[in-house]
Amino acid sequence: MDTYDSNGEDRWKDDEVGVEDDGGENEYNNDNPIHSASPDNYNNKPIVDVEDKDNEDKDVNSEREENKEPEQDLTKDSLSEDKESVGDGEHRFNPKFMDSIISAIDHVNLNAHQASAIIITNDGKYFSNGLDLEWISLDKEIRTPAVRNKFIELLAAVMSLKLPSIAAICGHACAAGFIFALAHDYRFMRNDRGFLYMSEVDVGMTITPSVMSVIRSKVDSRHLTEVMLGGLKYRAQEALGKVLVDSWHGSSDETLDAAINAAVELGKRNWKGEVYLGLRLGAFPEAAEKLGIQSASALPSRL
Repeated sequence: MDTYDSNGEDRWKDDEVGVEDDGGENEYNNDNPIHSASPDNYNNKPIVDVEDKDNEDKDVNSEREENKEPEQDLTKDSLSEDKESVGDGEHRFNPKFMDSIISAIDHVNLNAHQASAIIITNDGKYFSNGLDLEWISLDKEIRTPAVRNKFIELLAAVMSLKLPSIAAICGHACAAGFIFALAHDYRFMRNDRGFLYMSEVDVGMTITPSVMSVIRSKVDSRHLTEVMLGGLKYRAQEALGKVLVDSWHGSSDETLDAAINAAVELGKRNWKGEVYLGLRLGAFPEAAEKLGIQSASALPSRL
């Protein structure tokens, strides 16, 4: 399908790359930007809007818990000061924000037969600016492993989906935000504003083997050194050239429209969820193993 052709730069009529405007950005409203689209009722927008499903359907693919470090006691005083910073204006990841995303993803996964794909996108300036370092800094000893374990759970949730996942990147995706986008099956990116940036080498942070397995699974080996050790910022056209995204578009609306159109086309294939999940895990076995993901059923091969 042309929508996902990584060599299809000329298929899109896009604006030229502009200078990033730091002013006048729309602030996030802390809603989960998670949608699923169904071809049966498509009306130019996602028809299932999944938001804040905090307590629904949490028991999905429990196997992904196996490779995590022992859970920290999140009821300790140092963690109870979570306040209202659910992602904040930069969509930074702290446990509360990640729990809300995981809950929504799990809800979609349990109803995968009713949707064609899941689209995760953003409003405003940031897709995600990475981990919530300010939240972590209040008690590094406890909060660092808590965030690390929860981020592994978030990546596992995306890669455990029984339907295609699409990241519609309409702003900056940095560090953990970049890695979160990589966990998706497809990535569409806005070209006139925003970049992909693996900042760990610049800020002096290391990455755990389980998280690194997702990066290695999704970044072409020819570009892995540059992405991880170069500290470069990639606009959408540059990211397409490095096979970090599947297509680029001239605006947020065009990016989301392309993602929805792709979801509709994918839905027409009527794939079986367990088969799709099993093939994904087979395609990226290192990530599946490191994240502790197993397919719910072992399907016999037809080969």
